[in-house]
Amino acid sequence: MKKIIYSVTLIIVIIGGCISGNEKEKIEVVEPGDIVTINFIGWEKETGGIFDTTIQEEDVTKETELDDTHKYTPQRITVKAANPAPGTIRTLPGLEEALIGMKVGEEKIVEVPPEKGYGYPDENQIKKLERIQEVPRYINVPIIEKINYQYLEKMVKGEIKPGNTVELVEWWDVDILNIDKDGIVEIKHHPIMDKVVPTYYGPYRVIEITENEIKLEFSLKEGEKLQAATFKAIVIEIKEESVVTKLDYRVGESVRNTLPECEECFTFGKVTEVTDEYVEVDFNFPLKGKTLLFKVKVIDIEKAGR
Repeated sequence: MKKIIYSVTLIIVIIGGCISGNEKEKIEVVEPGDIVTINFIGWEKETGGIFDTTIQEEDVTKETELDDTHKYTPQRITVKAANPAPGTIRTLPGLEEALIGMKVGEEKIVEVPPEKGYGYPDENQIKKLERIQEVPRYINVPIIEKINYQYLEKMVKGEIKPGNTVELVEWWDVDILNIDKDGIVEIKHHPIMDKVVPTYYGPYRVIEITENEIKLEFSLKEGEKLQAATFKAIVIEIKEESVVTKLDYRVGESVRNTLPECEECFTFGKVTEVTDEYVEVDFNFPLKGKTLLFKVKVIDIEKAGR
């Protein structure tokens, strides 16, 4: 009799374990607030062009399989939460909605319309830039000046530390004199006479060095093309104190956004029209107004609050 009871009990335990396992599998689906790790390929519906993917290779198409033959940089997403968990991001509303209910290993194609993606273009982000622009003929740089640490870090080779001398790339060496508590670095220039250096306005030549100041002069001549950090133009006229330039762009080219009145604009815009008076640039994010498709696969689910 005892053997029969033990057998029945064992059967119940085994069945119970199976049921528990099945129930666990059923609830392991993406829910709002979960952290979901995904791999994906994203492309524009209209053109088929790939705009993003977690696959590290370059020759990715919409037909590429999300299988084990690739190297990935998976993306961790907090799904439909007001604040993303540390180390995660929020993604497009349409993609997040599609992830709800998916299981680990599940893959599907998701269509995201503009209203659930990047939205629609904003006419206020289409700007007309006057083609005639004037830049200073002369620039004065103090021998000792103060620069934000994060900005300086991108410009030098060497350790930014008081007492060190580092290379200011494409300029010359500078001494690091001091770094204050707000991250402002005091530096001392070691200028080189006649050296041409890149500036915000284009190339300038050192023409005079005093105890306190470096004087630079615009180095191009009339008719030459100017390629500055933020714009490109043709030199039209060199005046006594300024240089007249004319923006030199073609339709379809990129223009960097430096407009203070356009802080919400995308970093780069696309030229849509060129006349003698202006260059029209669309600074809307390129994927605004686009219907997007994603091939997405769930790699892992971290349940909210677990």
